[in-house]
Amino acid sequence: MNRLNQVKSRVACIGAVNLDRKASAKQPLIIHTSNPVSMSQSCGGVARNIGENLVRLGCEVTMLSCIGDDGEGRYIKEESIALGMQVDSIRTLEQARTGTYTALLDTNGEMFVAMAHMDINDLMTPEMVDEMWPAVATANAVLLDTNFPEACIEHIIARCHLEGISLYIDPVSTPKARKLPDFLFGVEVIMPNRDEAETMSGLRIDTIADCEEACARIRARGARNVIMTLGEQGIYCSTPDRDTHLPAMHVDVVDVTGAGDAFAAGLIYGVLQGKSLVDACRVGIAASALTLQTVFSVRPDLSINQLNKLIEEPVQ
Repeated sequence: MNRLNQVKSRVACIGAVNLDRKASAKQPLIIHTSNPVSMSQSCGGVARNIGENLVRLGCEVTMLSCIGDDGEGRYIKEESIALGMQVDSIRTLEQARTGTYTALLDTNGEMFVAMAHMDINDLMTPEMVDEMWPAVATANAVLLDTNFPEACIEHIIARCHLEGISLYIDPVSTPKARKLPDFLFGVEVIMPNRDEAETMSGLRIDTIADCEEACARIRARGARNVIMTLGEQGIYCSTPDRDTHLPAMHVDVVDVTGAGDAFAAGLIYGVLQGKSLVDACRVGIAASALTLQTVFSVRPDLSINQLNKLIEEPVQ
């Protein structure tokens, strides 16, 4: 595959922005009492994480989302601006609190419990989306996560189909994948993991052979291409012309958080570079592998040079 080059493209990322907090226990956790922890925080949300990865690869990214009129919302906006992300289409909703996700980790770094407060996403309406649409209409690609209400998701898919805008969808989770409409005409690429693909296809997926039928069922709903992420088993890429199974890269895993978001960003970036969908998947696999090797949800030093080094190495 040819090397990646710096090519300016505009991507509109539509979906949730959250403030992620991580509390790491300093000693074995004891319930029903106070526990000493060390705290860290960062910006999060699937759409925003994908957008941050794309910014670090040199894309111009506009974020379409909503925050509350609070300290968390201001922090997210300030961090996004400092990164170089365009935030004019992040709506401030005075009647709601900015979405937060708080995880408590035990001394081994494993999640003990997590708390999500993301009610603000339910307040997004199709009318609000239409007000932000100029940022979508001028983009080379649009990334949509499924955190907003069903009416918004269906409206965005329909408008992208009507206006011929390349739309990429990350289903986020199994429950949120159920928000997707029955008909997905206008979706260029949808990127479910195995569990989400089972929900969308109505088929249990136990083997790579099952992936072909599951992807065919999802494409029958109107999505042009289906890219299924399979963790350690790699990627299954289904297009109208052929299906391809690509292996994962073998790396020393530090933290799996954000690996799927990095894959999605790498895939979109590869397509914007003019790569075939299969070669774009290889870019996504490389971006995911780089993220797996850090404690960060978005690798802060992600770069085109790092991706080129990985995709040029022979598969082990």
